[in-house]
Amino acid sequence: MNGEYTELNINSLSSQDKYILPKQPTVFWKKYEISFTHDNAKSTKFDESNQLNVHEILIRRKFRELVTQWRKETAHLSLTHQIATNRNYQMIIAMGPTVIPLVLRELQRRTDHWFWALEYLCETDPVKPKDRGDIDAMRNAWLNWGRSHGYL
Repeated sequence: MNGEYTELNINSLSSQDKYILPKQPTVFWKKYEISFTHDNAKSTKFDESNQLNVHEILIRRKFRELVTQWRKETAHLSLTHQIATNRNYQMIIAMGPTVIPLVLRELQRRTDHWFWALEYLCETDPVKPKDRGDIDAMRNAWLNWGRSHGYL
């Protein structure tokens, strides 16, 4: 590439910066134009149908970091209120409704104590009173809710 282009370093962007990123490994930008390189190919303009907002990438990265740290710090705990009041869990909740699909996908992948966060973020609770305490039934209720509301 010539000197007019700079490699986009996602780590250096603030959450307010928005760029269109291709699903390719090397990304370059010049002013507001985005192009990318393929292995053994010339620089090509990116098809906007595959765009991904850098803000979304940063949210996903932060979410993943918080989940990893939360699990690490609460692995030895058994009381729900201790698990849900962990600083990392609370920081996930503080990220707001943007993380609802991420939390639901995480619950879909692995049963965990996401119910407190979901109830707060979604301002609802689809779990029937008779199912409280039944982790599998609670998980299914939230996953069904997520599907019916377009999050999954």
